[in-house]
Amino acid sequence: MCKVLIVEDDAINMFLYRKILENEGHDVLMSSTGSDAIEMAKRYNPDMVLLDIFLPGRSGFDIYNEMKEDKDLSSIPVVFASASFDNDAVIEKTGIARERVMRKPINFETLTSLVKQILQERILNHKNLSYA
Repeated sequence: MCKVLIVEDDAINMFLYRKILENEGHDVLMSSTGSDAIEMAKRYNPDMVLLDIFLPGRSGFDIYNEMKEDKDLSSIPVVFASASFDNDAVIEKTGIARERVMRKPINFETLTSLVKQILQERILNHKNLSYA
């Protein structure tokens, strides 16, 4: 089970993402503004963040940059979702891996597969750290 923070200002998208992930057995946290996203990430320490780029208050890029500068949040994987940003532009701006940039409307099979992959990576990294 993965704890996913969804940062999305569109209520329909938020509902769909939540339902898909909860049906897969994941815990879902939700934020509709960039301003609340950092606070929620600090409070609940999610396994990953699904982050929209265009948000009220602060952009997804702002949230991502702040997370990467915070020692407690920098290791949390981020998956970007955008309807209007070109994937290559997101990759160039953030350096994030191509498979972690999703074009809206999101393919739900791809999303659930990516969440499972990220969870496995986090479990493996945690095990490797505990043996060090």
